[in-house]
Amino acid sequence: DALATTNGGEGLPWWMTAKMQEIAALVPDCPSCTPFDSYIASPQHPLELAVPDWLQETLEMFGADIQPVRTLDAENPWLAYSVGGNAGHPRYMNVGNVNMRANNNDVAWNHGTLP
Repeated sequence: DALATTNGGEGLPWWMTAKMQEIAALVPDCPSCTPFDSYIASPQHPLELAVPDWLQETLEMFGADIQPVRTLDAENPWLAYSVGGNAGHPRYMNVGNVNMRANNNDVAWNHGTLP
């Protein structure tokens, strides 16, 4: 969450998380690592809540209001500025992708969303 521009934050360079995504299933001594693990947001890896379903359900039973990931542009929301998307440089995804901005600390965290 908010680890790099490719998932809405700052910090690691976009190419580092792109490489992490590329080798997600090849991590030595990690039998549970798969290509479905997400290190970037893209059409193949849409932004999701970091809270597991079972924990979200438990928290909601106790009255917590867990907000969903918001999308303002419903047509392929994670394409703009995504790695390999050819729709803007990935280093600008955190500010260029309108859907990412709707889920970063400027907007969503103020409303309780924890992507």
